[in-house]
Amino acid sequence: MSVIAPETRAERWLYLNLTGDATIAGIVGTRVYAGRAPKSVTTYPMIVFSPLSSGIEVYGNEAFVIWTKLTYLVKAITQGNSVTALQTLVDQVHTVLHAQHGATSDARIDYCKRVRPFRMTTEEGDALYQHLGGEYELAVAKA
Repeated sequence: MSVIAPETRAERWLYLNLTGDATIAGIVGTRVYAGRAPKSVTTYPMIVFSPLSSGIEVYGNEAFVIWTKLTYLVKAITQGNSVTALQTLVDQVHTVLHAQHGATSDARIDYCKRVRPFRMTTEEGDALYQHLGGEYELAVAKA
């Protein structure tokens, strides 16, 4: 049986794993967001994760869905000109997510792996923002 809305289940697992790690919490506090950070948040660094594409369902026999593969961009963001300040945070995010698996109350995450690193600089007005992280593939199955 397929997982209905696997994205919400994957996002719950990502959020719980990222906020449940003491090292990450010591750096960002509770500033971990799905999609995008609220405009009212002006304290950095923060972590934002968002889906990069629709899921791909992997089938077994007939119409039986084994799992849904999803890819998320998980990135740390800071304000300023240097990305170096994000390295410790991104290293810990990688430790918490890459080659891991787990569950929520209604779904299994059979695997999570980083498939590609990510780096970007954006500009808003006179402010520069550094983004550092990775693209992570998750396999979500019904619990």
